[in-house]
Amino acid sequence: MMQIIIEVRGDPVPQGRPRAARIGKFVRVYDPPESKEWKDDIKAQAIAILNRDYPDWKLVTGPIRLYAEFRLSRPKSISEKKRPEPIVKPDGDNLLKAVKDALTGILWHDDCQITKGGFEKVYADPPGVKVWIWFGDEIHQAQHSSQCESLDIFETVRER
Repeated sequence: MMQIIIEVRGDPVPQGRPRAARIGKFVRVYDPPESKEWKDDIKAQAIAILNRDYPDWKLVTGPIRLYAEFRLSRPKSISEKKRPEPIVKPDGDNLLKAVKDALTGILWHDDCQITKGGFEKVYADPPGVKVWIWFGDEIHQAQHSSQCESLDIFETVRER
């Protein structure tokens, strides 16, 4: 099983609602600028890692597992005792959607290939995201055997 770790610093931005603009008779749909900038940062970091560590990289065609840790800045007005975890916006599902969209076409063909995934929001300094991606024959074999329950890769993330 192969693993790639991507770490991007900066305030995580959720995938925003698509915007539309009429240009003559046509309608153009585009990402909100904040989402686009954040996704561009994730893409740039992924491409840098692939160029450095995997110069002959080809898009993954099989199943993928993904885990993301979103590190949010703690507001100065909120103590660790008062709110130990970030139970505020941005929504974790939308944060994860931005990561999956950013890496489509860079690491995999389509984010439908992600067969198991998860995320965590934590307060941390500096803010950013750390993404673990696993793929390879062991994942495929485990999904088609009784070993599937024992291959819990998310537990290994907690041991970092």
